Amino acid sequence: MGNLTEHFGIEELTRSEYALRNGLDNTPDPEVIANLFALCNNVLEPLRTILGVPIHINSGYRSPVVNRGIGGAATSQHQDGLAADLIVPGKQNIRVVRTLHIEGIPYDQLIYEFGEEGWVHVSWTFDERRHQILRAFAGPTGKTMYEPFDPWKPV
Repeated sequence: MGNLTEHFGIEELTRSEYALRNGLDNTPDPEVIANLFALCNNVLEPLRTILGVPIHINSGYRSPVVNRGIGGAATSQHQDGLAADLIVPGKQNIRVVRTLHIEGIPYDQLIYEFGEEGWVHVSWTFDERRHQILRAFAGPTGKTMYEPFDPWKPV
């Protein structure tokens, strides 16, 4: 399919192990491809430039069927191609969250997911951005819970 931007390809932002294992189509439509381009151009490329190292995308676009299958939120921006879960090899997740915020990269939502053992969720929107930073953690029953998060307080 090709590149969206210099360092990010459509394949890495639409790859889904869940879809592959279950024979599900995770092909984005033209509107989602345009959204993925905007996410890469406005958030992921600037982050890569600032950090100076490659970024690994764990999850980008998820079709509604794939999103439901993995237990994603019904309102997940992944379904619109406006969110990515990522790790940056050699960089702490908290540093990635801080960098996105400090450098003024125009994110909508940042989620520090499951600490340093997890990943960073970042989303972008064409509309007014919330600049919301959350922490995701396993609640008492194992269900993922979210709370406001200050990335400058000790983790």
